Amino acid sequence: MNLLLINLGKLISLLTKILGLGSGATWPGHVVLKLNSKFLDKMEKKLKYGSIVISGTNGKTTTALLITSILRDAGYKVLHNASGANLLNGIASSFITDASCLNRLKANIGVFEIDEANLPIALKHFKPETVLLLNLSRDQLDRYGEVEIMLEKWIDALKKLPKKTNLILNQEDHRLIKLAKKCTAQLGYFKLKENTNWPMPLLGDYNKLNTLAAVEVAKTLDAPIPTITKTLHNFKPAFGRGENFFYHDRNIKMF
Repeated sequence: MNLLLINLGKLISLLTKILGLGSGATWPGHVVLKLNSKFLDKMEKKLKYGSIVISGTNGKTTTALLITSILRDAGYKVLHNASGANLLNGIASSFITDASCLNRLKANIGVFEIDEANLPIALKHFKPETVLLLNLSRDQLDRYGEVEIMLEKWIDALKKLPKKTNLILNQEDHRLIKLAKKCTAQLGYFKLKENTNWPMPLLGDYNKLNTLAAVEVAKTLDAPIPTITKTLHNFKPAFGRGENFFYHDRNIKMF
C-alpha cells in the first residue's frame, strides 16, 4: 500500500508546486496519513540506523541542522525535515520526498525536529532510537496551555518508550530532570557547565546548549571527534537563526 501512497504523495507535491499552493512540504503527508495511519511507522523502520527526534520550546531547527550536518560529514545519508514543517504531516512529506517511486529510501537515518505539542502524538506513530529534549518553557506554550500540562503529556509518552531508546536531556532544565525520574530509557545529558573545547559556531549561551546537545547525539552514533570538530567550525546557521551578512557596508547578524 505504501508504494501507491508514495506516488500519490509525489503527485500531490508536484501539483501543489505547479498551482502555486506551497512547497509541497505538508499536504502530501497530510493526505497520506489520512489514508494510512501506520505510514510513518512503516517508513521509519526502513531506516537502517533508525531516527532521531528533537523537541523543545526553542532551538529545534538549529540543533536538528547541527546534528544533520555532523552526521552527513560522518558518512550517514540523512533524511531531515529541513523545511521546518515539524508536525506529523511534515515528517511524512519528508519521507515521500526521499523515497523513490519504488518505495526505496535514499537515507539510512532520520533527523526530525518535532513541535513540542506534537511530540506525544509522534511517539504513538513511530519509535525513534534517540529522543533529544532541549527545554520546556512558556515562550510559545501559551498556544497549548500551561507548561506543567505539557510536561505531564511528555512524561506519559516518554515512559512508554523501549528501554533501549536514548533519551538525551538538558540537565539545566529542572522540568526535564523531573521527567527523567519517570522514564526507563537510556539517559544522557548535556549542560553549559561542562568543560569543553568544542567550537561554538553561533553566539549566545542558548546556542552553546544547542551545540552541546548536537554533540551528545553525534557521540551516541560514534561520529568521529575530528569530524564533529570540523563540522562545527564550518557550520552555517539555518535561515534567520544567527545568520551573518553584509548590507550597504554594514555587518548584520540576524537572531
